Amino acid sequence: MKRSEISALRRRWSVEDVEDLRAQLLDQSRITKPPHTLTSPWPATENELLDLCGLTVGRYGLDIRFVTLERIDLSFVRGALTAFEAELFDCRFDFAALTGQPRLNRRFERCSFRGATLSRLALGPKVVDCDFTGAKAHKLRSVPNTVFDRCTFDDSDLTGAQFSDTSFVDCTFGAVRFSASTSFARCSFTRTIIDFGMAQVSRTTSDGTAVPDQWKGEDEASVALERYAARYARAIVAEDEDGPAVKSETRVKS
Repeated sequence: MKRSEISALRRRWSVEDVEDLRAQLLDQSRITKPPHTLTSPWPATENELLDLCGLTVGRYGLDIRFVTLERIDLSFVRGALTAFEAELFDCRFDFAALTGQPRLNRRFERCSFRGATLSRLALGPKVVDCDFTGAKAHKLRSVPNTVFDRCTFDDSDLTGAQFSDTSFVDCTFGAVRFSASTSFARCSFTRTIIDFGMAQVSRTTSDGTAVPDQWKGEDEASVALERYAARYARAIVAEDEDGPAVKSETRVKS
């Protein structure tokens, strides 16, 4: 889709439209049992999905809580969108730009995140038949005991991603990008081929067999940490209040 077309999708949303959607989600969260339904100012997409494309949620964000939703198109959504104790089926987040340390919690099934920007996203615990092809998922984190079942990560960027106590079943990782700060701790892979590259791997199994602990990027991570420490020290000396945060961005779990 052309940039001008994406801009047009975003411009069509008024403040009142976004507030109405927030009110709908709040009302639906009060209904104990699904189905939960939303309405859109726009006709259904050509794939017969509810059209929320281009939604820009602004600094107040959009919380999807305690609901079960199906067949919603949130492609090109932008802002602090989160889901808590929610179940989403057959939904699209293609080319979404999620900000503000988003969290997508509980169950996502047959959902598409192709080309999405998912930096610092916390995801899980149940992710089934989801497509992350081409996603920019820097520092993606799996919540404890997450299961990725039949998910596609081909061509995605998982720089700095951290997976712990996570299972991958029948997943694909073709041409995926890892970094020295990507880590897999206590993970299991079933019928899933993966080249860990520079990532740190510990206490992990593949088809029931232990994978040797490895960290090909350890030297690179050490150099990055030293650079960070030197930059931080210079900021302290200069009494620069805008210097780097105390918490290292390059630190990985051992």
